[in-house]
Amino acid sequence: MNLDLFKYILALLIFGSNGIVASFIALTSYEIVFFRTMIGALFLILLCISKASRRIGTGWGLTGASRFQSGKSGLDSARRVFSR
Repeated sequence: MNLDLFKYILALLIFGSNGIVASFIALTSYEIVFFRTMIGALFLILLCISKASRRIGTGWGLTGASRFQSGKSGLDSARRVFSR
């Protein structure tokens, strides 16, 4: 079977069974949505923190001194632009 077709069918099964699983949970629909949102937000926050901790100091210009290695500040660049 094609891998893309398998992924598509798996996604249909996962998202299609969502309502069936939620109907067996002893919470109101508002509480289910709230908890699903909080779990998703927590996951995304942890993902962003883990990605950001890997990026610092790896060429993104966040290390401080690397921004000023050329010896020219932003004010010098602005003076050159407006002095023409």
